[in-house]
Amino acid sequence: MTTTWTTQSGHDVRIDVQDSIGTVVAAAYLDGKLVRRGLPQLLVAPQTISGQIIVASLGPIGLTQEQYDGVRAMLADRQAEIDSTPDGMMRKLLAERETLARAVGYILDAEHDEHQERIEQMSATGCARAVTRDYKADEAAARTALAAFDAAHPEVVVALQAAKAERIQRAMAN
Repeated sequence: MTTTWTTQSGHDVRIDVQDSIGTVVAAAYLDGKLVRRGLPQLLVAPQTISGQIIVASLGPIGLTQEQYDGVRAMLADRQAEIDSTPDGMMRKLLAERETLARAVGYILDAEHDEHQERIEQMSATGCARAVTRDYKADEAAARTALAAFDAAHPEVVVALQAAKAERIQRAMAN
């Protein structure tokens, strides 16, 4: 997916949509030279340049609202294509599972941090504030959500187990 135009000063602009490991980015070219890869950024305030209202930029290239909307639409269309592939769907499921697994870790870390703070406060003052969060209930809820995800998506568990076995084999080979 590509869009092109010529600026009022005669420069040729081309913006391509590219796949970057399952996520789309825009590649901006000015007179055939790559000047930026990434996502267009809205300006804090629109600016009028050469009679055109510029609302966003992609590196040094200013975008009108119409151009910005066109680039965002191309990015969304391409991302939807990628996400609808088996690899794209698996990537999304793996990311979702990672988020659920990290939630368990964050709760355990928060419990540990609060425990350490209470020990330090007790050492310094002789008393400590009461625990206000039910970490065990939060952890149980997070683990339940993770188990429910795993039950609903056994293919993700199989993929993770296969990836783990592959890492072990590579480590053993070295």
